Amino acid sequence: MEIFEQLLSETPKKFSFFERKVFLPRNKNINLFGPPSSGKTSLALLHALEKKEPFLYMDLCDYRIEKFDKDGLFAFAKEKKLSTIVLDNADGEVIENHTDIQFIVISKTPLDAGGYEQISLGGLDFEEYLSFYERVYHGKRESEFEEERIPHIFASFLKDGSNPRLGVVNELEKRRALSDIIKKIATTKTEEAIAVEFLRKTATKLSLLQVFTLVKSKTKISKDFFYSYTTKLQNSGVLFFVEKLHQKNSSKKIYSYDFALKTAVDFKKDFSAVFENMVFLELNSRGYEIYYTDEAGFFVPELEKAVVAKAFAITDDEKKLAKLSKKAWELGIREVEIVTVNKEDEKIVDGVRIQSLPFWQWALSL
Repeated sequence: MEIFEQLLSETPKKFSFFERKVFLPRNKNINLFGPPSSGKTSLALLHALEKKEPFLYMDLCDYRIEKFDKDGLFAFAKEKKLSTIVLDNADGEVIENHTDIQFIVISKTPLDAGGYEQISLGGLDFEEYLSFYERVYHGKRESEFEEERIPHIFASFLKDGSNPRLGVVNELEKRRALSDIIKKIATTKTEEAIAVEFLRKTATKLSLLQVFTLVKSKTKISKDFFYSYTTKLQNSGVLFFVEKLHQKNSSKKIYSYDFALKTAVDFKKDFSAVFENMVFLELNSRGYEIYYTDEAGFFVPELEKAVVAKAFAITDDEKKLAKLSKKAWELGIREVEIVTVNKEDEKIVDGVRIQSLPFWQWALSL
């Protein structure tokens, strides 16, 4: 009981954090999972504090905890009349709760445990990034931002990725922070070789076999381990593999949960790949079904439109616009959105509306 008393005394009584779009139910057991530095712990603590009832936070990676005493924890929680227990870094643990206490179990990948609602959390989308700035800029609301300030915040978002904490450190610390995130994703040299190769191939069309061949040319690795770890990266929300429309067996397009990670593994400045990853994440954060096409970027059936990530607009290129229009007719749609850095334009080409929008304007209108 002494260990739990110490942990209870260390459990935060106050916590400053901005709200996310993800909602945690009040009275259900929750398995909150997702990639490193996506805000899982912060979200869980904020939820527990908002209940204004006693709760306990316990990190199972705490070196002081030599053995996880489940029975002792349940007895302590009952004695202290705790309403919530937050268990962090619970990968590999089986947590069965037969009490009326809410358990929030945080892990990298979904846990195989009954009685838990599984909720995935990824990096910040642009709207959430703006919410972060509400706190930084003296609590101003998004509606109070001058129109010219939002593009400025977008510039920070584009440079720093979906982790707002990187916006307040220098470039050297930023690079180290991104490297540290990758080390949390990949805990061995073999895992690191796989993860880094995928990040380098951001927004590239490749089969898993092609990626395996690339990794194998650099390090000794078995095919079974490669596919097993790749599945883990996908299940944890670190990587996304997007299918080609109507061609399930074709090469997939590779994206990561934080578009800034590519800049930490490659000297090559591939701005178009980073920008495309950013556009994908905005669509993905809304829960849309997404496919890629060769001629018209992302196809989103629910929106009945194609979304093309082009940092610098192509609305002055008549040949490219004609190809876009032709593909739109083939897809059965009459609207194409071209997401750009700062270009705004609109044209009707062969009956298809082709609209160019700055990223920030497009993201806030989704």
